[in-house]
Amino acid sequence: MAYRKRPNPMTDKNYVEYDNIDVTGTINYTERYRFYNAMEEMIGQKIVQAQHMRINVPNFQPVIRVNLSTPDEQAYPNQSERFFKLLDWARQNNMIIETNVVTPICLNSWAGKVVRTMATPGHRHMFEDGHHFYYPETYNPETKKTVLSKNPVIIPPAKLLEMGLCDVIFLADGRIKTR
Repeated sequence: MAYRKRPNPMTDKNYVEYDNIDVTGTINYTERYRFYNAMEEMIGQKIVQAQHMRINVPNFQPVIRVNLSTPDEQAYPNQSERFFKLLDWARQNNMIIETNVVTPICLNSWAGKVVRTMATPGHRHMFEDGHHFYYPETYNPETKKTVLSKNPVIIPPAKLLEMGLCDVIFLADGRIKTR
């Protein structure tokens, strides 16, 4: 079984290779369907592999790694819908969704939703440089609507451990920090 990498990784920032889903660009781009098709193919192959492995090892759970380094600050509900359906398909087939946050990500974005709701507890990793941030909602009495604040709130890695938004922090000196 050969996993196909997305075509032309030099120009495409989001790609799939083996059991890694690398998201280093935005999810809101026109070529995302090739990315989603590669994800679907990889997850399908992992499901077949897991079924064969479970004959001998009943509790076998393959791991899919989602490496996040995306600048997106929006949810992009239409563009990311298939992404979440594919991850949910993997979870329904007893796969572990491991997240690795490399650079700061916005919790208001679709990537923040991956970390908050899709990642398997115990498998949410981040690098020391990869903090989370979010834009709090505020009520505007003039328009009588809830809007996002323009000033982000930064959550440092140590606080993320306390809040349960990550399980392991990889420090720059090679050590790890856990809860």
